[in-house]
Amino acid sequence: MNKQYIPQQKTASSKHKLDALPAIVYFFRVIGMGLGGLAVMVVLNENKAPLSSWIWTVLCCYVWPHAAYFRAKRHPKPFQAEQSNLLVDSFIAGTSISLIHFNLLPSVLLVSIATADKVNSGIPRLWLKGLPLTLAGALICGLFTGFAYQPITSM
Repeated sequence: MNKQYIPQQKTASSKHKLDALPAIVYFFRVIGMGLGGLAVMVVLNENKAPLSSWIWTVLCCYVWPHAAYFRAKRHPKPFQAEQSNLLVDSFIAGTSISLIHFNLLPSVLLVSIATADKVNSGIPRLWLKGLPLTLAGALICGLFTGFAYQPITSM
């Protein structure tokens, strides 16, 4: 059962538990985005993607996890900062989906991971807030890719 990260009462103990969320999410963000980045890079290689797509992928999948942790730990309200970081993760997943031209299998993987991390955070309805951001990321990035569509996943 997911733990709810909304305190019943404001005590020093409950504040400490809330502020632990960035450290908990950090490990999973590094693993999830790192492995997701590998899937994206395989498709980028197959599509002979431009350098800009590669740079964006490296920044999002291998730099952002550390920047998000640094941001949350330095923020006056780490719990709130981590909530917004989790929503940025959803936006990044959307941009990646567009960069890989909506290749079906990796796209489903990215949406599944982006949704699962919101559900597993224990923050009620956070996954519902993340879905529109995933769509927005795909639409905005699609403007740069010309909404290229290549849904077939190769072996």
